[in-house]
Amino acid sequence: QTADMEVVKALIKALQEQGLEVYAFFAYSLREPEAQEELIIKKEEHPPDIILTMQSFSIGRMDERVSFLETLNCPVIQVATSTEDIEAWKSNPRGLSASNVAMSVALPETDGRIFSTVVGFKEAQGVDSDLQFETKHLVPEKFQISHVAELTANWVSLRKIENSKKRVAIILANYPNKASRLGNGVGLDTPASVILFLRELKKRGYLVDFKESSEKFPDSGDELIKILQFGITNDEEMNYGKTPDQSICRSRLLEMIKKLPEATQDRLSKQWDHELDDFIPISGKQFGNIFIGIQPPRGFGLQTQAIYHDPALSPPPEYLAFYQWIREDFGAHAIIHFGKHGNLEWLPGRSVALGQDDFPQIAIKTIPNLYPFIVNDPGEGTQAKRRSSAVII
Repeated sequence: QTADMEVVKALIKALQEQGLEVYAFFAYSLREPEAQEELIIKKEEHPPDIILTMQSFSIGRMDERVSFLETLNCPVIQVATSTEDIEAWKSNPRGLSASNVAMSVALPETDGRIFSTVVGFKEAQGVDSDLQFETKHLVPEKFQISHVAELTANWVSLRKIENSKKRVAIILANYPNKASRLGNGVGLDTPASVILFLRELKKRGYLVDFKESSEKFPDSGDELIKILQFGITNDEEMNYGKTPDQSICRSRLLEMIKKLPEATQDRLSKQWDHELDDFIPISGKQFGNIFIGIQPPRGFGLQTQAIYHDPALSPPPEYLAFYQWIREDFGAHAIIHFGKHGNLEWLPGRSVALGQDDFPQIAIKTIPNLYPFIVNDPGEGTQAKRRSSAVII
């Protein structure tokens, strides 16, 4: 209606550069029966691997047992645009205004959409001499666009790769950082659940075996915890004399940090000035193509309870090294944060619509993130949905 297409065109181009075939569908609202009928026809002609939508609000109805979006049988990613300019987003610790959150985040997520981030902003284009009015148009932000395109491509890849080749990282919370508190998901026997999950993965063709043939696959959650405790953990008192199963070298970590925004680099260097080890150990155990990792602590030598939700303290470089190893060395196609709740979604940064200077995005980047979560705490689950593009289960 307004021909305000710059953001849409930029996103299509970025998706195509990821090797994706893109079909554009325009409708006033997906609530309209005519739009839904047409989209069903398109689905039959060209079954989608994924759907991106910029439409605000929810299309669900209280009388629906199965939502329209579920009938499309693919992930649906919500891509937000802002009614404000980019400077408002950069300076707002909340990320978006209350009205933008309501329209483009809160209501759409009730449909089960995966929230990505914001990709376009309303910028003044000057005064129209005929209208005597300052016009505004949506302008794309290059990094945000590329982030969403890469996230989309990773979800498509996860859908297409054979199960036997999929590499999955399962992350266990560890709060406080004691070996006796591994996998302490609230309301969940996390170790036993992970064992059941691994068995199910194996049935479905995933490669779930020890790298060392002499090792025995754990039969119970207790055995799994003993295996993890035998290796490097976050409990420094218990790590003496242990050799890590995996590590990442300091030079690669520093190289990654140098690519971050300067303000972020300065923040890390001021808050964490300790000497890094030549090789940073990565806590966890690999079972074939499955890695079970122990999420690192928010800090060292500090009160862990006090800093767990600290909105100002950046994670130490070793924390970023953990997720860097998962991304680059292990090559995870998906991450599962198993049980409420870890600390990734509580790292410093905007509340929603994150950017390249926000620590949850710095850590997890664009890896598909799934999160089994207790049903009676949607508030903290929403934190993970909005700040790490998590699919809450």
